[in-house]
Formats: sequence, structure tokens, C-alpha cells
Amino acid sequence: MNASNLPNLGVYCFALLLLFAGLTPAHCDENAQRALEMPMSHSVVENIASAIEAQYILPEKARHIAQQLRSNVTEGRYTAGTADVKSLATLLSRDLKAISEDGHMMVEHVDQEKGEDGWIAEWIAKAPSVNYGFDPLEFLPGDIAYLKITTFYSPELIEAPFQAVMEQVIHSRGLILDLRNNPGGDGDGANHIMATFLPKGIESPLLIESRVDNKLSQSPMELPTELSWARYLDKKMLILVNRKTFSAPESLAFALQDAGRAKVIGTPTGGGAHMLEAMTPVAGGFLVGIPTKRPVGRYSGKTWEGRGVAPDFLSDDENALRLALEQF
Repeated sequence: MNASNLPNLGVYCFALLLLFAGLTPAHCDENAQRALEMPMSHSVVENIASAIEAQYILPEKARHIAQQLRSNVTEGRYTAGTADVKSLATLLSRDLKAISEDGHMMVEHVDQEKGEDGWIAEWIAKAPSVNYGFDPLEFLPGDIAYLKITTFYSPELIEAPFQAVMEQVIHSRGLILDLRNNPGGDGDGANHIMATFLPKGIESPLLIESRVDNKLSQSPMELPTELSWARYLDKKMLILVNRKTFSAPESLAFALQDAGRAKVIGTPTGGGAHMLEAMTPVAGGFLVGIPTKRPVGRYSGKTWEGRGVAPDFLSDDENALRLALEQF
């Protein structure tokens, strides 16, 4: 949600937080095809490079990314007349992910005059159709609750459905939280769910690093103290993850594991710890996703960027649930 934007999806990718792994190229009709003149495409890339230099969480890496984008311009990669604005955005997204190895970096083009919405608005609009990210709750043998969360929405959107879920979960003997294939979402929503499994008033298991004067500065992440649903404490919980667990769900799994509250089962996750709080507007209707913060474990001092959350018990998807049940 550890986004490729997401309200405060970080930003919601942490607070989105969201944080998703990538953008899907859009197919434009004939009226949407708009050829780019050479100066315009170069100007777009230069504005993106400058924004990354000024904002990206890691200053030295930011300079490298910007330099590579400018080299691509010199080499003619973004040639005029061969791509419309949507195709250019898709190509730049692909290049940024490859250069930075940061799954939260992305570019999109939104034509507001034509009534287009960005991907975050489209994702939010789908919330009711996916029950705000919560699959139906199940009870497994031994009175073990099983809850699969497919994405994270804002605290306001998840309040009613998650309250209903917890009214049932609170009576279980244990909980299996399934975050497999969850690509991210609103970091603040993930933060509220995290608080459900920790005592009221406890310090967050995560610290937040941000860029100040080209240096990293550390501050505590605030956990909500008041929740509209019951907390789930003193009962065993296990978290299922896989390679497609990315961003906000990684933060939840990592934090509860680092605090000793939950064990994690599965394969190493996608490795998207950097936090994307908002899309940065640049020239010509282009928006660029630039991570500006990153979480680190309060207890371990580690982050999962680029390496993923390491499970306590390795398992493929086929056997993960069985292995989890064996722990109770």
C-alpha cells in the first residue's frame, strides 16, 4: 500500500501508501492519440528528472536516476512523433522501475479536460465492489479465524466492514491473516489495522525516515490510539505472504513480525518499503510517483526495500495455509 499515490495513499502506499507494483498501459481511441513534439517530450523528461533529484528518498540514487533519464533523452529513447502521451507515460514508468529498482516509481498522464481520472481515483471507485478489500471471513477447524485482505483502503472506508469482521474475529482462538497477492493500498488504513493487534498506547514498531537537507532524518510513526473496533490481543496470529505481497501489506507483516506479535509464513515478499504519498504533477498533464519516505523497524533497524519481508516459515502458496494451521 512496502503504492506504483494512494488522499495520502502512503497515501494513502503508506499513508497511499499505496503502493502498487506497476501501471498497465492504457489503450487510447483515435481522439486520445496525441503525438508529442520533440521539445515537449524532452521537457517532460527533464521536469521528471528534476523532481526526482529534489524529492526521492535517497539523494545519491536520485541523482543517478535523473542522470540516466537525461542520457536516455540524449540517446533518442523518447523520440518525437512515435508515441502519444499515454505511451510515453508507460515507457517512462518502465524505465524508472528498471533504473531505480523501486516498484513505487511510476508515471501516468491524466487529461482532466477530457474527464480522465488518475489510477488512484479509479482504484477508490472500485472499493464497494471488492468489499473494501475484505474477503468473507471464514472459521477453520480449531476455531481459527481466516481473513484475506486483498488491498487496503483509507480508515474512513474500511471502518464499517472491518468493524463487522472484528466483531466475529474477537471470539476466535487464533487468527490467520492472508496478505498473499495484496499489491498495496492506503498506508494509513494498513496502520489502523496494525494497531488492532497491538496494545493501546504502544509505540509503533516502525520508524519513518525522510529526506531533510539531502540527509535522512528519522521520526516515529504514529499509531492510532482510538479504534472503532475491538483490538485482538494475547491470541496467536499468523500472516501469509508471497512474492506478490507488496507495499502496505508488507508494512503490516514486517511491523508485527518485528514486534514479535506475529509469525510470517510464505515466500519473501515484493520488497516495496518506500512510501509514495502523492503523485507529483509535471508539465503537460503528466504525474510522477516519487517515494519520499521509508520505514525501518524500531527493534531490528532493518527495512524490506528491495529484499522483501523474510518469512519465519518458508512455504509455497499451496501448502501455506496447512502449515499455518499446524502452528495452533
